Amino acid sequence: MLAALSRDLHSAFRGLRRRPLFAAAVVGTLALGIGANTAIFTVVHAVLLRALPFDDAGRLVAVHSKEPGSDREPFSIPDFEDLRAGTRTVDALVGYGGWTASLTGVDEPVTIPAQWATRGYFETLGIRAALGRTPRPEEERPGGPHVALLGDGLWRSRFGADPAILGRALTLNGEPFTVIGVLPRDFVFLSPAAQIVAPIVLEADSRHANRGAGFLRVVARLGNGVSLPQARADLDTVVAGLREKYPDTDATKEGVRLQPLAELVSGNYRRMLSFLQAAVGVVLLIACTNLASLLLARIVARRPELALRSALGAGRADLLRQLLTETGLLALAGGAVGLGVAAAGVRLLLAFGPAQLPRAATIGLDGPVLLFNLVLSLAVGLGMGMVPALHGTRFGPANDLRGLGRGNTDGRVSSRARSVLVAAEVGLSLVLLVGAGLLFRTLHRLAATSAGFSTDHLLAVQLSLPKKRYGTPETVSRYADQVTARLAALPGVTDAAPASINPLTQWRASITFTIDGRADQDPKKAPLANYRAVGPGYFRTLRMPLLGGRAIEARDTATSFPVAVVSDTLARRHFPAASPIGARLRIDDQQPPRAVEVIGVVGDVKHTGLDAEPTADVYVPYAQTTPEVAIYLTNIFCVAVRTNGDPMRLLPAVRREIRALDPDVAVASARTMDEAYAASLADRRFDTALLEIFGAAALALALAGIYAVTAFSVAERTREIGVRLSLGSSRGRILGLVARRALSPIAAGLAAGAVVSLALGRLIAGLLVGVAPHDPATLAAAIALLAAAAAGASMVPALRATRIDPVRALRAD
Repeated sequence: MLAALSRDLHSAFRGLRRRPLFAAAVVGTLALGIGANTAIFTVVHAVLLRALPFDDAGRLVAVHSKEPGSDREPFSIPDFEDLRAGTRTVDALVGYGGWTASLTGVDEPVTIPAQWATRGYFETLGIRAALGRTPRPEEERPGGPHVALLGDGLWRSRFGADPAILGRALTLNGEPFTVIGVLPRDFVFLSPAAQIVAPIVLEADSRHANRGAGFLRVVARLGNGVSLPQARADLDTVVAGLREKYPDTDATKEGVRLQPLAELVSGNYRRMLSFLQAAVGVVLLIACTNLASLLLARIVARRPELALRSALGAGRADLLRQLLTETGLLALAGGAVGLGVAAAGVRLLLAFGPAQLPRAATIGLDGPVLLFNLVLSLAVGLGMGMVPALHGTRFGPANDLRGLGRGNTDGRVSSRARSVLVAAEVGLSLVLLVGAGLLFRTLHRLAATSAGFSTDHLLAVQLSLPKKRYGTPETVSRYADQVTARLAALPGVTDAAPASINPLTQWRASITFTIDGRADQDPKKAPLANYRAVGPGYFRTLRMPLLGGRAIEARDTATSFPVAVVSDTLARRHFPAASPIGARLRIDDQQPPRAVEVIGVVGDVKHTGLDAEPTADVYVPYAQTTPEVAIYLTNIFCVAVRTNGDPMRLLPAVRREIRALDPDVAVASARTMDEAYAASLADRRFDTALLEIFGAAALALALAGIYAVTAFSVAERTREIGVRLSLGSSRGRILGLVARRALSPIAAGLAAGAVVSLALGRLIAGLLVGVAPHDPATLAAAIALLAAAAAGASMVPALRATRIDPVRALRAD
């Protein structure tokens, strides 16, 4: 067996050496197809398939609070503690949350995204430090020292991977934290973009007794043998008890939602990466179909050689093995070259792909990826070569040596096989083109969507305030007044105003509210609203339209009656028949909920992204925020600055004024709102661009296949065409004959592709905004483009057929 395989390999090498252009074309095509698949799989494996670096990660689940309008809400400290004490199916329940660490004591204060973790977090998840250690029990209790662990990326980029970082004190938000460890390179921060983990002592937190202050994200480790439905039912029972015992704060709690922790980490990227893997797989399938048709044509040309081998004693199994060895060798060579393509592709994906791609540090060509490449290469070799090999060995040597193939049954079978392959190429290409068209139309619609405010000449700055000095509503409001006064006085600045969160970010804070005087309200189903604290002039600075009433002004102080401005969606949804001006809402930004008077209505704003649905929003004055809210404002204090020129030219002056007011306040981020607008579309632009590239590659491969098959068909029928011409057939009839045979499989492929596109439309529906998955305009455009291009590709060899000299054709035969 080994000797036979060695002979086959030697023969395959010799044959491919005689046809270097053919071998190079096949290897190059496969390298692109296999390389692109390997590159996407590298990302998919790291983000979606690789197990989380936690002990027995399959038993870890994220626990979300289900409330009206959302099933992803956090828990308050009292609810978390009651949940932990009441469950019988969960081995451990721990919490975490995101915060912004302002690092001071350096040349320039910087902000670093960070993550809090409750007691037992490291033990429950099975986290071990790569350098140093995890927190000791005394460091997770009241009065214990402040300690922190650094992420591997932060340790290397900011501290030069210095092992002496252990024991060093860093000033974060005005407080000293001792570095006790560095986390492994593959560690997964559950708070997006975090680079530091520090313990949070719940007993010492100012929100410890506030059952309405939900900020804790929760992770549970299920007991052995406990299923998700069992754990959900158990935790729902605990929540039902809280709902009955604490109706003032927990009336809206409907239960819990459990989500495998791996799904939480992969987030919204799971669906898009799976779709891209399928799309690039289709491109490879088209390439293989194309190459199979070329191999089929080559097999027909090699029939005399195969017949001679058969006559000399080679059996059909021997011939099959020989032919599959050749295609396998080509596929393995394509896979090997494809590894280089994959490495370059991964670098491009990381450089131009989503900025917050989960587990990006672990993406690379590791063992599973190499195995994927090998298996894919072998599968391609087998799949690409099987049909031509079976076809080429189906007749005996006697028939072959007599010249079987001239206009006979074998020729017709070969022609039908090539037609089926062409139809498959066309159909698969149409599916990709339709998908790319749908994503392009979605992107175009989103790019034309108004954000609800004017983004031009607008600078968005996010600051991090030291909690020790800015932990109360009074101190935060005073700083807001001072910093906006300084910035508004800068030359070139027309308006400046503070806000708790700037638009077009992923940050959101929500509250529940009720309307005074409504007898039909169910407190257990109080609606949710986005919550924003803003300063005087905020709506004017953003150029948000005031639809009724008045805006928040300087007269809305801590001693005046609490007021609020609501969004148009909230007004229309909850006041459909009357104006909300003068109505009183009870909002739960403190406990018990407080009453605020609606003084105005403003237009809807895209707070979390251009593809987000309009939301109910409540805007309250900075001066009237509550102590419970003030703790948040230190981490996400934002300022909007409108200029009469390029905002970035004023950024140095803005930074200078902020530093002059308080040198310990760090600028977390600063960008124009035009940049924020573009960034909100960046992921979709990238995904759409990739699919457009795949669609273009599929189209090019299909056209090459159509051209090659038609050209071969013309060459195969040269004698027949010569006879027809010599008997008086016109050039036009010859053109029609060739064109009909070439266009028939194209038409069949278009029909099949249209049906498949419609059937698979629902799979892409979640990626579309404002475009139906069965959009007829997109389908018609894709069909027209592919039909025109395919017809053009087939017409070139068809026209060449009309120029055949019948005398030469008959002599050549």
